[in-house]
This record gives sequence, C-alpha cells and structure tokens, in this order.
Amino acid sequence: MQKNLLVIYGGREGSSAIVSGLGRHTCVSVPIFEHLDRANVKKRYAEGEGLPEVHRGLKSLLCGEPFGDSIFELESLGACDRHVVFKWRPWGNMVKVSEVLLDTNTHVVYLTRRDIVNHNLVRYFSNEVIGGGKGVHHPQFKLKKLSEDDQEAYIEEVRNRMFSVDIGELKNYLKKYVESKSALASKAGVMRERGVPVSLCSYEDFLEDKARFLGRLLSLIGLEFEDAVLASDFKKVNREDIREQVANLGEVEHDREIQGLVEQFSELMFDLEKRLGG
Repeated sequence: MQKNLLVIYGGREGSSAIVSGLGRHTCVSVPIFEHLDRANVKKRYAEGEGLPEVHRGLKSLLCGEPFGDSIFELESLGACDRHVVFKWRPWGNMVKVSEVLLDTNTHVVYLTRRDIVNHNLVRYFSNEVIGGGKGVHHPQFKLKKLSEDDQEAYIEEVRNRMFSVDIGELKNYLKKYVESKSALASKAGVMRERGVPVSLCSYEDFLEDKARFLGRLLSLIGLEFEDAVLASDFKKVNREDIREQVANLGEVEHDREIQGLVEQFSELMFDLEKRLGG
C-alpha cells in the first residue's frame, strides 16, 4: 500500500507553500487544501443538519477520492495508486481518525513555528495594520489578484512598512496561538498513542533549507526528492523576521508576560517531542 502524508497545522505556518511544493512531485496527489477544515465543512451543510463524521471523508480522500459531499458516505474503498498529501486542521473523533490514518498507511506531520513572537507579530501586522483590524487578513489573497510587477511592488511596500504594536492585543494573539497548539498537541498525542507515526516539523526549518525539509517529508512516504517540489504556487510576502519593522520592539521583547508565553510554548513543544519520540 502507498504511504500517505497528512500535515496538521494551525495557520500562517507555511502549510500551503509546503503542500503546494510536494504536490509537484510526479508520484504525489494533493486532493484538497483547506476544504476539510471544520469551518469549511460546516459551511457546506444547512444549519440543523449537523456535521458529517469527518473520519469517513478523511478516509475517502486518503484513498484517492475527489473532494465532494459524497466522500462522507462512501463505504468500500480501494487504495490510491499515488501518494496522497494534504493539510488538515484536525477535528472530530480522534480515535476514529487514528484508525483511518492507520488503515490508509498515513504519516502525520505536526507543523509549527519555533519563533512564536515573530509569527504572531506577522499575524498582528497582517490583520491589524494591513487589514485595518477588520478580521483575519492574509496578504497572499491580495497578491494573487495582482500582476507580476504589482506583486513585487506590493511585497516591497509590505516589507518596509514600520508599525507600532498594541502590547495587550499582541498578548491575545500569543495566548490564542499557544492554546491552539496545545489542543493540536493533544490530538497528535492521541494519534501517536494509537500507533500512528507522527513527526514534528517547523516552518523555520523549511525557510532555512527547502530542499532538505521537503526531501525529509518525501522520505517519510518512501519517495525520492525531485527538483520540481522546490517551486510553489505561493510567494512569501512578509520578511522572514518582521521585528525589523516594529517601532516599539523593545517594549515587546521586555514584556514579562510575553516572555512567559514563549517559555510556556517551549515547554509544550519539548513535551510533545518526547511524546512523539516514544
């Protein structure tokens, strides 16, 4: 049976660029991007009908079925002739999800950021500064609507814009991120306890050496590296380190509560790595 790869993630961690690259491998099929996330599945069903059992849809996709409402109803499924790779924010019954992952020979990658201050400064900048505080804003969406020349101008504008941070609001971003990664760690823990292979990977490692990072993921499912995977449908907009644009960076770095959240996150990742190593 072909080995599959499932990237579990929280958001703004490079998952789209990573999966887009892997999808260019000649032996890989990427059936979805965020279609199976709970919020997106919920939009497809009328209020009151209730959500489908997500593990059924998960199994269909990992067996090579195309995305659609029918994936939650299929019973008899064969194996796909290609390695299936996609990303997913896990939800539903994790015991049943784990059974599906084992049945479909799927390796799970827990994707995270190591530098959560930089990560949440980016999210703050995108949502509160570029997006005007109107909700979640991702510069990638605007970028795709622009011509090649306008894309470069936009990226330059974004990377050179100085801004000040509301410390209280940044703390909220950090708290929510730590909470979400803790919840994801619990789900990954259930998978590992049930026998599903789970690996921990960071976006910073991807940025540092894309070939090595993607080569490692391909090796998890028994594939050789191909140069084609280094290309992507997604272009990085923000600087790798946005601290250079923060006018009140000293205030951010010396805030004790922020330092405490960083330590809390480091402990969470250390504990998770020990669990996955077991």
